[in-house]
Amino acid sequence: MKHSLNREELIEQLKELAAQKLPTYLANHMGAMCYEPSMIDSFSTICQHCHRPLTYQAFHSDEEMFNSIIKEIKDLGYDASLEVICGSCALEAKEEAEFFDLPFTSEDDICEENAYHLFCFKTKSDKDYHQAITDMESLYDYQAVLAFLKGESYFEDSYDRYHSIMDEQDTIKRMTGIGIKENDSNEE
Repeated sequence: MKHSLNREELIEQLKELAAQKLPTYLANHMGAMCYEPSMIDSFSTICQHCHRPLTYQAFHSDEEMFNSIIKEIKDLGYDASLEVICGSCALEAKEEAEFFDLPFTSEDDICEENAYHLFCFKTKSDKDYHQAITDMESLYDYQAVLAFLKGESYFEDSYDRYHSIMDEQDTIKRMTGIGIKENDSNEE
């Protein structure tokens, strides 16, 4: 089993993986766009910060995948957690955390009644957690992080499409705080 890497080693790994191109046979592979219709499940939970009741919709298989990915990240030796929080707590987290990031969503788009994921990540060498708040449908972001932490140069999404880690650097930076782009500080 591969041991967990510290922040500096992960930066070097990202540089190596980002330099690799997706093999042509994978880059030209189109994922299946047909699917069997299925019902979206409704989940009832509580905000893990303020304990307010929440209801959200998601596919049951996606919820299982989120849990599996977090377990796999932990099994690799990293400290990670995934919490369900309400919009009010997402806004509070934004105020309290210097490293808060909610992609593609402005503060005005956060609905206090909606549910969000709070992803907390740190390497063994990190003192503080990096936090990312994502919507409940962002499985793809977590798949990219897991592939990177495993040292894989690409990953397959739930539509059978392949993605290169080289193309997912922004996602990895947003989710883990680890990046290599020029003028991009790794200090959170």
